[in-house]
This record gives sequence, C-alpha cells and structure tokens, in this order.
Amino acid sequence: MMEPVLGLINGLAHITGGGLPGKLPAVLPDDLAAEIEPGSWTVLPIFQLLQKEGKISGEEMYRVFNMGLGMVAVCPDENVAKVLECLPDATVIGRMIARSHGEQVVFAG
Repeated sequence: MMEPVLGLINGLAHITGGGLPGKLPAVLPDDLAAEIEPGSWTVLPIFQLLQKEGKISGEEMYRVFNMGLGMVAVCPDENVAKVLECLPDATVIGRMIARSHGEQVVFAG
C-alpha cells in the first residue's frame, strides 16, 4: 500500500504510545518542526469517551494517544497531491515549519 509513495515521502512515523509529540520527531530533521492542525482529521468516538470519562485535557490526549492517526507521512509540499492520489484515505494534518529551538511538534490554534 505504501510502495507507490516511498519515493515521494521523506519520513514515515508509526504513531503509537507517546502520540504525535513522542513519535513524529524521530523522522524530522532538527531544523524543522511539524505544525499540526487539530480537527483536520476525524477523531474516533473512543478518544472522546476516554477524554470525558478520564477527565483528560486535550493536550494530554494528544501527548499520550494517537487520536486515530496510525501513520504519519512527511513529504515536501510539491508531493502532497501525488501522495493523496496514491493514498485516498490519507489527509493533510499540518505542515512543516522552520525550527531553531523548542518543541518539534506544535499544535496550531
């Protein structure tokens, strides 16, 4: 399934325990950060239930859980359309931004 896009992406992160902030930096160069747009993908109801019943903050949810994202592919802007064409269930969840220091995964808004 991923074979058609392997030449189009720069990194692929399996989002497991540790969520986006814990897993995505492993595939990013030190001078880049991922700016994630919460709400750009559908969060499964189980995560909403966990947050409500566990009284867990939104920040903690994204730090601990994958929030329904199993894999995140990192690719240059010019390859996004082709990657989305090859992976019809994929969605854009953010963009890469310059980073000199600080967190490598930031949430917009």
